[in-house]
Amino acid sequence: MKKTSILALAMGPLLLGSAHLASATTINFNNGSGVYSAGGITVTVASTGTGAGLYYNSTENAIGVGSNSTNGGIGCRDNGCADIFTGSGFVSTEALTFTFSEAVQLNSVTFRQWENNVLGIGDLAKFTWYDNTGTNVAGEILFQDSGIGDGLSQLLDTFGVDGLLLSKFTITAIKGSKTVGNSTVKAWSSFYVHSLDYDLAPAVPVPAAAWMMGSGLVGLAGLARRRKQRA
Repeated sequence: MKKTSILALAMGPLLLGSAHLASATTINFNNGSGVYSAGGITVTVASTGTGAGLYYNSTENAIGVGSNSTNGGIGCRDNGCADIFTGSGFVSTEALTFTFSEAVQLNSVTFRQWENNVLGIGDLAKFTWYDNTGTNVAGEILFQDSGIGDGLSQLLDTFGVDGLLLSKFTITAIKGSKTVGNSTVKAWSSFYVHSLDYDLAPAVPVPAAAWMMGSGLVGLAGLARRRKQRA
């Protein structure tokens, strides 16, 4: 009986880790409240930009920055919006920041009104995620041509981010350019965020659980050896 009990204790952490493996969740931004919940996670969305707040487009069933369907996308559409690169990074006028109630593994971001590079320069966005302090930038990705979707406006287009572990990120519209003859043509961006797909972060990392199980098995071997010596 004691041997069984010790084995159960050794396996306990591994079973706990298995019980808390990631669970896929999709959260849809289907209102303009700025607070959204799914799968036990709450996401708070804040807008920054040209003075307009968070805007919900009921036709697109997605969120942006603005006050109506004409200007409501996350936009980079005027002379004050910088080129794709400025100095050491990107600069823009409008963005949405997403903050999770706890860390998740983000798999993908889905947009509405996203346009790929089919008629020149398409939409461009900077995806920035932060470390666990929520203030220091951990990394940046450029979204350009979506891999899932047709890249035409009005339809869903999805960008994968490979299960990034994070609790906060920002999506910023940026402007691109291309050379046509002897001129440089600027391209403006405007799009909405429709949904996110993420997994819940494991409560107990499986490698740590496996290590604890291994320690328990070593203890069992030592106990069996001592009993044999006593006999």
